Amino acid sequence: MGYCPRLLICENDPETAAELTLRLVHAGFWVEHATTTAEALGRLERQSFDLLLMNLILPDQDSLSFCRELRILGIRLPTLITEFDRIHTRAHPDSGFHLSEGRSNDGEPEWVRKAAAQARMIFSIKTSCLRARGYQPRILHLEADPFCAGLVGAALRKGVHLTQVADPGELARAATEDPYDLVALNPAFPRDALLPAFDRLLNQCPHTPILLRCRFPVGTEAADMRSDRQDCGLMEMIQAMVLRSVAIPLCAHA
Repeated sequence: MGYCPRLLICENDPETAAELTLRLVHAGFWVEHATTTAEALGRLERQSFDLLLMNLILPDQDSLSFCRELRILGIRLPTLITEFDRIHTRAHPDSGFHLSEGRSNDGEPEWVRKAAAQARMIFSIKTSCLRARGYQPRILHLEADPFCAGLVGAALRKGVHLTQVADPGELARAATEDPYDLVALNPAFPRDALLPAFDRLLNQCPHTPILLRCRFPVGTEAADMRSDRQDCGLMEMIQAMVLRSVAIPLCAHA
């Protein structure tokens, strides 16, 4: 039998956790689940994992504060922070999760949807700064949309060292300039542009937490998370991070 990468999911929503676990196990991962950061910390202290997949905001703590505590404790592992747009559908045309801005059918103006998409990330970062007085995280933000980039920049200009880039090709260069506490990606870029830049980023900053906004189709029948779309699927991101972490060939996941 091939190596089975070990993933720890920290997710408090039972439905999301169940579907994530099902699909990841189907894809060949060993998955364990925690509902709070306290429970996740206990597991990380007792066991070794190849990737931590966690929700942006959890009942007992925000993800950025938790990742900072892990660094202080000397616990280092690839960490993927997710913020899901939940899309209820019986038969989603895609085969799994997709990383995009998500859509709403309620007729809201586009600027309202864009602002709402950034709100939880802004809230989580501000909460982390308030929890640790004097803590000014260094954040690298990839966002091509001028409105979203401007909104995040205006909201975080006080208390955060923020570097913003608009093109995936700029990620690796920006990552060499300073060590970052978080890389926030809008992954709505073509796969052939984002994945090579993402791989270079992982090579330079293997333990820097990465925040991705994901569309989560609830109630789909497919258990495969791969994508035939032109943008990147969540599974591709997870595989890239795990393969970089354990340095094993992709065929070993089968």
